[in-house]
Amino acid sequence: MPPRRDPLDGTLKVTAVAPENDRHKNDVVTLLFHEDKLISGADDGQIKIWTPDLQLIAQIDAHPVNVYSVAVVGDSLYSCSNDGTVKIWNMGTWDFKATLLENQESEVIKVYADSGRLYAGNDKGEIFVFENDVLLAQYYLNEDIMDFLVIGPLVFNARNADVSVTEMMPAPRFSYMSRGAMIGRFPVRMVGEKVCFLSRCARWVYVHANNKEEKFKRIVEIKAHDMTITSIAQLPGREHIMITGGYDRVIKAWDINTKKNIGKIDIGVCISEIHPGLHNQFYVSSSDGFLVRLDANIP
Repeated sequence: MPPRRDPLDGTLKVTAVAPENDRHKNDVVTLLFHEDKLISGADDGQIKIWTPDLQLIAQIDAHPVNVYSVAVVGDSLYSCSNDGTVKIWNMGTWDFKATLLENQESEVIKVYADSGRLYAGNDKGEIFVFENDVLLAQYYLNEDIMDFLVIGPLVFNARNADVSVTEMMPAPRFSYMSRGAMIGRFPVRMVGEKVCFLSRCARWVYVHANNKEEKFKRIVEIKAHDMTITSIAQLPGREHIMITGGYDRVIKAWDINTKKNIGKIDIGVCISEIHPGLHNQFYVSSSDGFLVRLDANIP
């Protein structure tokens, strides 16, 4: 009797692979898909720009050390690093424009774009807000930052043991107010209108409401993996489908409404990052420059 086929096999499929000669030399830790281009940043200090099917377009020698995060606002690409800087690059020509932020005493953990503004957070707990490349406000959260998400005036700051919510107040005072904290840890991502982050053991995904009117209540808990989860993403065009992956080398798709696992694939490497692409497609990165695109065949 032939072996019984798992009905989830084949729902996720690798459809593009970055050519070995074009790959980063170290771990690919940040991805961003913008206007039909994939932007990757890695521990080799480089940023690479790819077509949707992972053909290399350009390469930027961005930082002398690790590239932690990238973001796009208008015609500018922003990158941050543990060298304490935020740098600006011209979209399309990919040449250097300016250094937006420079502080050698702190690592800039993440840059994030929302509503035409750039947010930069460092390991000291500071959030810098820029508009048109001018510093608009600076907030000190009194806690370290491992990852953060901005939704309007709200900052969801994810650490190792909890996720705090801070409301940023507008001019002229630019003060802030704590709106609560939830048990959990980084990474923190949006899936549809929901805020998703990990349990403290990093094997469950917690799905929460994204607004203070609902008191950021937990809606769903999903036991997603038996080993540490490293990344969460939404499947593009499918607001109720979440993609997860981590140390077990398995990528899984989840229906967050039913908590059911609706797709999986073992890609053979520990996952660093997952990021949405075009409709029903997403990208996965790992160590030694590993970068692939997957398609989801999910009804």
